[in-house]
Amino acid sequence: MALRTYPRLERPWLMAMLLIGLAGSPLTGIVGAGAIFALMLPLLIGAFVVVPRFPRLLVSGVVAGVVTGAVVLGGLLRLAMRVVALADGELEPVFTSDTVFIVFIGGFLGLAVGPAVAVMERLWRPRAIYVGLAIGFLGIGMFLLSPDLRSELFELGAGPLLNLPMFTAAFGLFGWTMAIGVGWLQRRLPMTPGRSLAAPVELLEPAVA
Repeated sequence: MALRTYPRLERPWLMAMLLIGLAGSPLTGIVGAGAIFALMLPLLIGAFVVVPRFPRLLVSGVVAGVVTGAVVLGGLLRLAMRVVALADGELEPVFTSDTVFIVFIGGFLGLAVGPAVAVMERLWRPRAIYVGLAIGFLGIGMFLLSPDLRSELFELGAGPLLNLPMFTAAFGLFGWTMAIGVGWLQRRLPMTPGRSLAAPVELLEPAVA
């Protein structure tokens, strides 16, 4: 027996989750992570009832985000940091010290961003290239907001003319591959309880005279 769902609430529910998640990230330092979590938790629990096939959406975002975050973002950031270190003749950058830590940070960022990309995939199905561009600019913006990382981007290696495009590309490729991974998983994960994503279409045979 299929679980009861509420398809009319699906889109506004997902949009509310996405809005709180995106707005909550920069506000965490102001209102605290606990306040954002308190707002998100009821929506997350309710999504299992309101949103059809929500477990598939959540799993696709988490798995694609963590894998591409650790492998793609972590690997590319490590490579970019080594380029900075090699281009700098005197000082090795602080953030080139630990590959395992960089891979962990990449996976953690993927865990945070992947579900949001999965929600956007369900709502609008954006092209992977647009997701990549958005995450590329958001990622380099996050680096620029950190005083320590900003100083390294501008002062170490070959300077901002190389560092800014290189790190932006790392985040952009991460977003692009994650969007592809999310879409692939959402098409191939086994069905979970709930109504079908596509409303059933009943074909009525013409009445016989």
